[in-house]
Amino acid sequence: MLKVTFTFVLILIYCFSFCQLSDFIVIKKPNGRTIFQLVAGNKVQLNTNDNRFYNGIVHQIKHDSITIKTWRLNITRNEFGGAIIDTVTFYYFKYHYNDIKNIKVNYKRSFILGRSDKILKAAGLGYILLDILNNARPGTPIFNKESTKRYSIGAAAFGLGVLIKKFLLFDGFSKKRHLIRYIKIT
Repeated sequence: MLKVTFTFVLILIYCFSFCQLSDFIVIKKPNGRTIFQLVAGNKVQLNTNDNRFYNGIVHQIKHDSITIKTWRLNITRNEFGGAIIDTVTFYYFKYHYNDIKNIKVNYKRSFILGRSDKILKAAGLGYILLDILNNARPGTPIFNKESTKRYSIGAAAFGLGVLIKKFLLFDGFSKKRHLIRYIKIT
């Protein structure tokens, strides 16, 4: 029984000796709230300060730097006409965390905030089209004073949807106001 207990203890010590946490990168809001953590093994899309875009897997985060593993794929045809995707080579890119301009974060918004632009645009166009169809009678002009006022309501809703999409919606990447911080564990 002593041999089994001793062997079990040695196996536990061996397992826990390799469970060391690695460093990671955190993206925070200006108020200090963490919105995303980047650790080794995560998929990442980022832009650097020299406007290079990288899409790959985080290989390691160590000594204030992040190493990204990317790959080049070739699509070739086989003898039957089908496509074969072949990995040609792997590339490793290493950047200091201060050289990262923005990182794609999985920051979810609510249903209303995420889709309000589409809802407003569809409602505005639908209102205009329904008003045209309801007032389409022989001999009645499409544009008169009363209908123009109603069309302006639909146009205002559509325009508000366009403005929300242009200025307020989140594209998934961190902004200048977000802070990218390196957290050293080891």
